[in-house]
Amino acid sequence: MEIYPPEYSKLWERCTARGFLPKRRSQPIYSAKPKYGPAIISLLKKKTDMAGKRKLIGKTRKIAYRMLHDICRILDEQDIPYVLEAGTLLGIIRENRLLPWDTDVDLTITADYAYQLREAVQHLERKGYRVKTRSYNQDLGPFRKGDARIVKIQTRQFYFFKGYSLLDIFIKYKSGEKYYWMIDDKNPVIKCCPAVYYENRTSYEFDGKLFKVPADYEEYLEYHYGKNWRIPVKEWDFRLDDSCEKEEMKAEQQSAISFFDKPPKNHSS
Repeated sequence: MEIYPPEYSKLWERCTARGFLPKRRSQPIYSAKPKYGPAIISLLKKKTDMAGKRKLIGKTRKIAYRMLHDICRILDEQDIPYVLEAGTLLGIIRENRLLPWDTDVDLTITADYAYQLREAVQHLERKGYRVKTRSYNQDLGPFRKGDARIVKIQTRQFYFFKGYSLLDIFIKYKSGEKYYWMIDDKNPVIKCCPAVYYENRTSYEFDGKLFKVPADYEEYLEYHYGKNWRIPVKEWDFRLDDSCEKEEMKAEQQSAISFFDKPPKNHSS
């Protein structure tokens, strides 16, 4: 059967750019056996990208659990230290689950192991995942143009269709006694936290497996979320609501650069 793309499909442009599909919309984009056609049509007719849009419930929750197991096992096999991060760590420590109102799973790796992570990508891809790396586009503080910023891991559907984008690995860079990172492409925010939380690690059992977490994970959660971290908060702005030191990047960049030179603050535990 011949399949034609819907006019609104952003997937058309992406696939055309990569040479997978013909450029003229009047042409059929795929010739498929009837048994495969409905599944492909279903993918093409989705009006929104699945990346970052689904909460961790139902089928998405099962996929997220599998991804967490797969990726952490590969990192362990490749001797790449990591820690569970942010809402992922919060849900596991506080509630022994991934938080159902979250939309992804977060890990942190320090920049010392960024090169090893690149080499581990082939193992992730052999496992069936798509791996995308976003990098810094300019020198800024401890970041250098081209340095990896975040690695986004997605499931696949068929050969070139992107599935669920459910796991992010943040690459964090040390300056002094802190690690720095940047979040959000459209409205960037630079954050930092004490190095001890990423350099001192321990194992924590969850869902039948041992995962790496900060050695003093309760102190870290208090640092990150405040003294009331044990009280659930479902409405949360991941950019600005946490307690980490942070600064929004301005157009002229100067304020963000000065952020790296600020004296350390005392955080009560």
